[in-house]
Amino acid sequence: AYTSIETTCNQSMAAIVPKNYHYKFLYYWLDSNYQNIRNLTGGDNRDGLNLAVLSNIPCPKISIVEQTQIVSFLDTETARIDNLIAKQEKLIELLEEQRKSIISHAVTKGLNPNAPMKDSGVEWLGDVPEHWNLKRFGYLFDENKKKNIGLKETNVLSLSYGNIKEKNIDDNKGLLPESFETYQIIEPNNIVFRFTDLQNDKRSLRSAISKYHGIITSAYIAVKTKQNADFYNYLFRAYDLQKVFYSMGEGMRQSLKMDELNKMPVVLPNKDEQKRIVSFLDIETARIDNLIAKQEKLIELLEEQRKSIISHAVTGKIDVREFGA
Repeated sequence: AYTSIETTCNQSMAAIVPKNYHYKFLYYWLDSNYQNIRNLTGGDNRDGLNLAVLSNIPCPKISIVEQTQIVSFLDTETARIDNLIAKQEKLIELLEEQRKSIISHAVTKGLNPNAPMKDSGVEWLGDVPEHWNLKRFGYLFDENKKKNIGLKETNVLSLSYGNIKEKNIDDNKGLLPESFETYQIIEPNNIVFRFTDLQNDKRSLRSAISKYHGIITSAYIAVKTKQNADFYNYLFRAYDLQKVFYSMGEGMRQSLKMDELNKMPVVLPNKDEQKRIVSFLDIETARIDNLIAKQEKLIELLEEQRKSIISHAVTGKIDVREFGA
């Protein structure tokens, strides 16, 4: 990083004053050689890079005039690309909001815009279709209590970014095989909640449906239902996005327990309507996810273009005079 104003930094950082170099040219040069500089530390984030090593990094010998031309060119080009990236990031944000709205509306209002509505009496549900029932969580769900005694199962699962994923046991550093005996066995269509440390992490998605047979930590709550599990996965995703769970936790760490979860109100459409809502949401969320993936790919390409322009400019592969710099 660079600064053009007088400031301070902590002792783990080093500040240098360039001699015979435009400070921003030097910034661009170091930025373009970031991976090579990382290699000088062994590539480990924990390894430091001292000034003695940094002072031996070769820099191009070009005039201040040419450096200034390059800086002017790169300021313009990187600002242009950064603006394009910001627009794509804003579009992703809007698409994510659209997905959130579509899920929330479908699972709490249904698909018929003309359906008579009634007050649910629950703040986060608001009005719901008149023909829907309202039940307590414990009426529809049973807690999973299958322990992995005798290490019957070895397919380790994790809840990450709102999805249940398979993990390689060899990647579970610090865990001995015996520790998996305390894990719980879960089945496809079990819904898993991670309700630990609610007060310190209000960004993570805390619920997901499993499509696997395997084991997951018993610190999580896993439940099963005779209803459409995919519908309730979408419902709890809506709860998750509305931060419903955070208002329910108790205690120092706000860990939500099963007896508290059992009291949580949920809607109960008939099974045909649950199925129609799931089909609708599968199509809509897939459409939005595809659009988001395209924007993320475009951002990746723009970031690569940014790196390439900087690298070519500071190494003289682009003659910035051609661009009127």
